[in-house]
Amino acid sequence: MSAVDVTIGDETFYSLNDWSVLGDSTPLIAGDMTGGAGTVSFQLPETLTSKYLQGRPCTLKDAEMGETTGFLRLGGGNGVNATITGYSNIAKLNVSRTVPPANSTLRAYLLYLLGLCGVTTNIAIADTLASKSVRYIGWEGNVLDHLKDLCMAHDMELALIGDTYVFRPACRTIISTRSFADWTWTSSENQLTQNVEVAWYNTSAPASQLIYPAGGWREDVEVFQVAAGEVATYEIDLKPEDGDESSIGMSALTVQQPVCVGSVDRGHNSSSVYSVSGKDNFPIKPAQWAAGGGSLSVEMLDAGSKLRVTITGSSESEYGPYQISMPADSDDYSSLRIYGVGLRYKRGTLRMQTGLSADRASQESTPIVDTPFLNNYEQAWRAASGMLSQHSSATYTVQGTLGQIEVLQHTPTTYFGGTGVEGNPEQHVFGNLEGSLFVAEGLVYRIRSVTYTPAGGTFTAEQCMDGAAQAYALEQVTGSATMTAAQWNAFHSNGLTAGEYSSDPLKGHTL
Repeated sequence: MSAVDVTIGDETFYSLNDWSVLGDSTPLIAGDMTGGAGTVSFQLPETLTSKYLQGRPCTLKDAEMGETTGFLRLGGGNGVNATITGYSNIAKLNVSRTVPPANSTLRAYLLYLLGLCGVTTNIAIADTLASKSVRYIGWEGNVLDHLKDLCMAHDMELALIGDTYVFRPACRTIISTRSFADWTWTSSENQLTQNVEVAWYNTSAPASQLIYPAGGWREDVEVFQVAAGEVATYEIDLKPEDGDESSIGMSALTVQQPVCVGSVDRGHNSSSVYSVSGKDNFPIKPAQWAAGGGSLSVEMLDAGSKLRVTITGSSESEYGPYQISMPADSDDYSSLRIYGVGLRYKRGTLRMQTGLSADRASQESTPIVDTPFLNNYEQAWRAASGMLSQHSSATYTVQGTLGQIEVLQHTPTTYFGGTGVEGNPEQHVFGNLEGSLFVAEGLVYRIRSVTYTPAGGTFTAEQCMDGAAQAYALEQVTGSATMTAAQWNAFHSNGLTAGEYSSDPLKGHTL
């Protein structure tokens, strides 16, 4: 590696010798939120403007590594040189947003999410991913964290190549261990559990329908009440009942404001209405309710997963407290119906045993992984399987120093429809080395983090627990995704068994 050129706004500083770039890859295992946005740091001659560079865009370019982009945050100086730090442009996605339900292609959904963060250009999505159909409930939270979940669900990764946000199939780049000047390994059993658990959401297409009560009136629907001349608020949770996989949830896109009417049948499901009864259990006419200042309004909360109902009671105290109900021969029943456009769904859970006893793993189960992006049993099963590998045995981490990068296989540029994205780490290291696979002594590893400096690069890799990625890496290295006993023995000439393959990193084959 060499000196770099750094452009800040319209000004370029040439041949800076003190710099660093940290790049991370997005995770593949459900529940893993590691992998930050990455950072940049460099030293340049101090000027009067050095103190005021916060927020300015920057581009760091190296003749060997390629280029990466970000924005500046903090700095310090001694009157001669200023040290400036900043974040990768991926950090622009590290913001909280409210996202409504979606029924679109994966490409359209990704563009929408990035657009919410102010990113509308320089986005490349692999053709093999772009046309996938997706249907998600609404959510509220950190966009980058949710993108990590989305990447996991679709076996893809997010990378920054130059100034382009790239979404590509994960684990398609394989490098040789001859790319490393040296490396060491460590093992850990910190995550052993007896079970792993994930949730998944069986969603229907958004449609005009009854939002509340979801699925239609039931006997257990609460009857709301308000005192005369007072205001009462109620929050309605539209999520399905925990532990009941037959319970219906609703993710609302829009709601119609309810209209007060004289009566509401139990089975009414075609418009937003409500009726009112007084303390004497007799109906209150809509005109009488309105004349006394009575009203009811609805507001969507938490990306359509909740509703807030605000009721103002009529000032006619002789009839209060008022109920939003219809009198019936037995008990009154709730008359509130809220109609709108929403995505109907059911929530399921999947638990897998790791096979470990309580003596071996004191933790009974992982926290349940609950992401809106697992939409069927197959996806949930694959996510749980990846967790199973991570939580049932020792996992291995490799750290080392980079040498001359030698690529065995990389993401073809044709994946990106002529956008010019370079996916070969030999041609453009920044953003491409992160997420690469390599086979070392019988195990498949994935690079999770790389730190680049003028003195060279260092990396951290984790044992890859994704079954499809393991098979792909071994297929590229050995020529076959499956092996006979004889082929296995030939590949692991020192006699490594299949069981030992998953538990002993000091045996096997290195490429």
